[in-house]
Amino acid sequence: MKMALMFKKSEYIRQVEAMKKLGDPIAMRAAEFKKRPGLIAEVENNLRNWRGAASTPTLTPEQEQQYNDQKANSKEKETDRKAFEMRYSHISQSDKEAVNKKCAEVETRLRDLVSQQQQLPKTANPVLLCQMMRDMMNEVNNHCKPLMNKPKPKVQPKKKENQKNAETPEAKTEPAPETKDVPMPDADASPTPEKDIEND
Repeated sequence: MKMALMFKKSEYIRQVEAMKKLGDPIAMRAAEFKKRPGLIAEVENNLRNWRGAASTPTLTPEQEQQYNDQKANSKEKETDRKAFEMRYSHISQSDKEAVNKKCAEVETRLRDLVSQQQQLPKTANPVLLCQMMRDMMNEVNNHCKPLMNKPKPKVQPKKKENQKNAETPEAKTEPAPETKDVPMPDADASPTPEKDIEND
């Protein structure tokens, strides 16, 4: 009886393993087919975001300081688009070109794989796997983040005029030359009368 049960159990395990060997690829293709469109859109959106950041204008520190001064004196609220542009305004044009180059490279690779995948029947093993697209996003992020997330350089604040005047050394005043006291005539004293000349 025990031998029969052991035989039946081993046969059951063998048959389950055979069914898994046959069914696992089918389940994998079904899961890939279901998740693939969402991940393609996610990769494309990721590339679009990095390209949008790389398309912002690059400003010199003087231009950026001028904009900040205008914003401080303006009552109008900064638009979301302008805030987005100013976030990357200090990134050099060469770094932005490197971001665009990486995005174009990954996009070309993605489109080629999507085209190959569309030509395959659903029963064939996929050439574009979900993990491949996750790796693409990681590749783009690891390349672009160090370039686009550089901190803004610190700009020295302008000194006020009164601070400048306070810091400038005062002109040295030379002491006036000493003058000797000259005795003044007495105001009450009358002039001495001249002697009369007697005529014979």
